[in-house]
Amino acid sequence: MQYLKDLDDLRAQLTITQATANASAASAQSAQLQCLALLKDLDDKNNSLKDHEARVKGLAIQLDKLQKDLKSRESSQTQLKDEVLRVERDIMEAVAKSGMTKDCELRRILDEVSPKNLEKMNRLLCAKDEEIAKLRDEIRILSVHWKLKTEELETQLEKHRKADQELKKRVLKLEFCLQEARSQTRKLQR
Repeated sequence: MQYLKDLDDLRAQLTITQATANASAASAQSAQLQCLALLKDLDDKNNSLKDHEARVKGLAIQLDKLQKDLKSRESSQTQLKDEVLRVERDIMEAVAKSGMTKDCELRRILDEVSPKNLEKMNRLLCAKDEEIAKLRDEIRILSVHWKLKTEELETQLEKHRKADQELKKRVLKLEFCLQEARSQTRKLQR
């Protein structure tokens, strides 16, 4: 009689243990599916982050090119101004040294031509100044855009780190659940 009661108790414990093992296995499977979904989400976010990094690098390259172009144009504008002033000085010195009677005629021609040239040069220099100002504006805009993209990428990177830590925690929980289920299954098999 005692053996029957012990046998019934063991069967009841076996049923409870088996139910617990089944629940643990179901929980582990659910956790594993959640981890897979999180891994996929993390991969998607990493790919998005790589795309943003590539765009930021492209913007940085474009910004560098614009800055080099701006420096080059500023330098050429300065050289052009210096060259115009040098040529005018050379002409005036040549006229002053000639001392001929035709000097007055040559001076009159130079006085007429020089303002026209200066006017053309001023227009050209103003156009170059406007072009340089536009380039500076473009560089400013690109700098702001680049800064915003960098901040956005840093924010996304922090979110990815947090998601990665959450995923690691869930994986540890899943591993614990799987170990518990295995241990319950071993107990049942004995």
